Amino acid sequence: MSNIPEQLLDFLEELVTTELKKFQWYLTNSVEDDKRIPKSQLENADRHDTVDKMVQKYGTFGAVNMTEVILKKMGNNQLAEKLRTSTRGSSPATSVKENIGYDTVAAAEKRIQKQSALKEVQRKWQQTIQEKEKKVQELKQAVDTLKRSAQAAVEDSEKIFNELIRSIKKKCCEVKELIRDREKIELSRAKGLLDQLEQEIADLKRRNPELEQLYHTEDHIHFLQKFQSLLVSSGSEDSTSIPVHQHLLFDGVKKSLSDLKERLEEFCMEEFNKIPPHVL
Repeated sequence: MSNIPEQLLDFLEELVTTELKKFQWYLTNSVEDDKRIPKSQLENADRHDTVDKMVQKYGTFGAVNMTEVILKKMGNNQLAEKLRTSTRGSSPATSVKENIGYDTVAAAEKRIQKQSALKEVQRKWQQTIQEKEKKVQELKQAVDTLKRSAQAAVEDSEKIFNELIRSIKKKCCEVKELIRDREKIELSRAKGLLDQLEQEIADLKRRNPELEQLYHTEDHIHFLQKFQSLLVSSGSEDSTSIPVHQHLLFDGVKKSLSDLKERLEEFCMEEFNKIPPHVL
């Protein structure tokens, strides 16, 4: 067993300086925290010092297995296999401490392999997180855009409908004024006709006694002369006629407005149907 450190030294001698530095780096970085050799102990260590530090840390066969693991990680499988063959054949028995060291190194080797796989899983998770965070940002931006668009549509719709309502109210006032103007004209005309009729009635009533007196006169010549003059001024001719159904003047307005209402509702329905379903 005493020749094991010498064999390890022989194998390290086969490493060039850069390979030795890389080997030492694995001893300080790629094993469990409690199994790492402090970097300060290997900073200026040569091959002899490196072997001594490994034997102290891992035991004789632990140092052998650690060397084999690191050589494989460095890609020097041929040298690792050579180390395995030469050391296993020369050591028929080991102490309990050395077996523990061997198990520890084997576990460390497996851990390194699993850590590499775990790193890949972690990398994929991180990539997935970044992709989902990007989607979250895009979705938030889409939601903000949707809110702004909806608010703008509401404000535009309210503005348009308010303008339409104002326009309809304005037309309503204009129609009312037209109706009132027409009412004044017809009332004035009706009042003139009413005054005329009342005057004609008063005249007829005033002259009615003359007819009664003429009716009873015994002077035939006077009767005939007076009768003719009374016929001329009797007011029996037709007065200016007044339409019987005055409400018909405004029924036309009502019908026109009803037709307008129906056409407006049909127009609104047609225009609303033109709006794409996904917008509403």
